[in-house]
Amino acid sequence: MSSSSNDLIVVNELSDSTWTCTAGLWEKVSFRGVAFLLALLCCGSTLAQGQASLPEISPVGALPDTSQALPFAPVAQQMAIGVVPPARKYAQVVEPEETAQHFTSMDKMMFSFAEVARPVTLLAAVYSASYEQVFNTDPKYGHDGGAFGEKFGASMLFSASVRVFSDGILASAFHQDPRYYRIGEGSVIHRGLRAAVQALVRRGDEGANQINFSGIGGRAAAAALTVTYYPENSISATAVASTFLISIATDAAGNVVLEFIPGVIHRFPIMRVLRIE
Repeated sequence: MSSSSNDLIVVNELSDSTWTCTAGLWEKVSFRGVAFLLALLCCGSTLAQGQASLPEISPVGALPDTSQALPFAPVAQQMAIGVVPPARKYAQVVEPEETAQHFTSMDKMMFSFAEVARPVTLLAAVYSASYEQVFNTDPKYGHDGGAFGEKFGASMLFSASVRVFSDGILASAFHQDPRYYRIGEGSVIHRGLRAAVQALVRRGDEGANQINFSGIGGRAAAAALTVTYYPENSISATAVASTFLISIATDAAGNVVLEFIPGVIHRFPIMRVLRIE
């Protein structure tokens, strides 16, 4: 009997505590629910007032008038064409009827690099190395196959230094145009002489003829630089002076080739791969 009474008391106590917790939770939920409803009503009234204050916009009036719209143009056609460099910007030769583009200092450096990369530079280096191999001229690396390779490398290095010094660095410093201006008219002798003279006379950036300070100075600097990679038996003042004078003569002969080569290319289009232009 006492056991049943104790069980009843425990059940009553659990019921009272459960009711107390439920009542407290309900009070919290009720309070939060009321607060949420009040906040929702306030927000709703604020939005309603904001919408009421906005002017009415006709959906038809907001659309653009397609009858006056500009015709569609592809994006590719709207791009500035001036961003793409012209195909002949770094051409070595300026034709008589052609308007030469102005070269900035950066353009002159890029022009000198383009000259080094022309395939005809390889042919000139092969010829130079072969001549030195046959006649045992400076640089004297020897007579075997390895010596020929060293002479070819020295010739390529000298050609590259001439181009960078003459047509890049010093052409920018002296404000001179490194390109060859083709005569195109007159007798063969007249054209040949005027072409050879351009080794000593170069056009300035403003169009006036000047002493070719950049070309002569660049070849002198390239000749002096040979003492850093020529063999010891080819390092002398005589070798440097000889290299410099031969370079001037080679420049004059190269100008004569550039003067008459367009006629040869016209007859033999396959020579265009040499990029002599």
